Amino acid sequence: MSGGDKAGDLTGKPVSAVLADRGIAQQLDLKMEPLAPATQSSIALWQVALMALAGGFILNLMPCVLPVLGMKLGSILQVEQRDRKSVRVQFLASSAGIISSFLALALLMTVLRYSNQTLGWGIQFQNPWFIGFMVIVTALFTANLLGLFEINLPSAMTTRLATQKRGGLKGNFAEGAFATLLATPCSAPFLGTAVAFALAAPLPVLWGLFLMLGIGMSLPWLMIATWPGLALRLPRPGRWMLRLRVALGLLMLAASLWLLSLMLNHISLQSVLIVAAVFLLALVVGSLRRYGKRNTAIAVCVSLLVAGLVMLAAALSYTNGAKPLQDAVKWQPLTEQAIAQAVADNKVVFVDVTADWCVTCKANKFNVLLREDVQKALTADNVVALRGDWSRPSKPINDFLQKRGSVAVPFNQIYGPGLPSGEILSPLLTRDAVLQGLQDARGDK
Repeated sequence: MSGGDKAGDLTGKPVSAVLADRGIAQQLDLKMEPLAPATQSSIALWQVALMALAGGFILNLMPCVLPVLGMKLGSILQVEQRDRKSVRVQFLASSAGIISSFLALALLMTVLRYSNQTLGWGIQFQNPWFIGFMVIVTALFTANLLGLFEINLPSAMTTRLATQKRGGLKGNFAEGAFATLLATPCSAPFLGTAVAFALAAPLPVLWGLFLMLGIGMSLPWLMIATWPGLALRLPRPGRWMLRLRVALGLLMLAASLWLLSLMLNHISLQSVLIVAAVFLLALVVGSLRRYGKRNTAIAVCVSLLVAGLVMLAAALSYTNGAKPLQDAVKWQPLTEQAIAQAVADNKVVFVDVTADWCVTCKANKFNVLLREDVQKALTADNVVALRGDWSRPSKPINDFLQKRGSVAVPFNQIYGPGLPSGEILSPLLTRDAVLQGLQDARGDK
């Protein structure tokens, strides 16, 4: 650009710059690339609202929440006098509990924003006390679903709750709030994008999207409230109810063990294994007393068989020629200086911000980043792979994400001669998107 040119939009135009320092000068020939679009402008608000609705709905299918809905239906079946009105009112109260708890989360995010605290979906999993609390809650829930213990209230309190409609509604409201609490360890498709958008948006949008999340999660409950005959058509309690409770208990057991594995970021592996062994031993002993040796042995064998088949299928899928067993990429610590240095050296930079508690991050890793062709592209001589770990609180990682308009993981970005400003990838990676991004960053046509 000559000195007589007027300053204006330089996008796509060549620019020459001279850097001088203590008698040393270097001329750089650059091409101005358009700025990376902001997260909020890349997706329409109505699309994010639909994502929030879908993400909240899918939470009901997660192992953490499904047992709550199953127990809710079980409580309806165990009532001798079942009528449409009572079913409708109970499920409406539970739906109100779900929606109210999501609005409470929105209030918490608002308070954190005004107090300049770290914002992000899932940051509660950086706190070992929260993880420990959820492990205890899900473990007790597992034992209850497996029939190892029952919560028996005093007869006077039971009579009072049965005769006072308001007290019963409070209990149903609490069930909905508890379902939301159990949903926090779970992730679902569309959820991360919607929450990331909400946490970076103005407060009215934040509250609106959290409301949509609550409505989405309460949809199955609202559906039964609208058509209570769906619950009334279920057969009377019998052996099938026992089998259903055991199945739901095993799902909750998986969630509890997953939560326990997150403690590896805070305590030793030996401590985690001891806690897991004590927990599983207590379940086996309780099952022996509850169901006898034969049924317990059958349940343990079936569980081990299913777990073995799942691991075998996973191993076969990872060794089918498309995914190596180990990550061959030499990941380097993520810093702004490392990005700037690599870009100055005309190298391609692949940024990956992840966390152990991020389910979507794991999906990206095993479905995309460990593929043989993607590994080959990331281990090329002109590619620098940088990884940031947000499993624990990290101000540098938090500042890095906020600078780029993101408040959640996974976060992936690609820099290079063809993308000097960087290109942010979708939270749910695909093989084609990663390979195409690396090609664009090299400046290949």
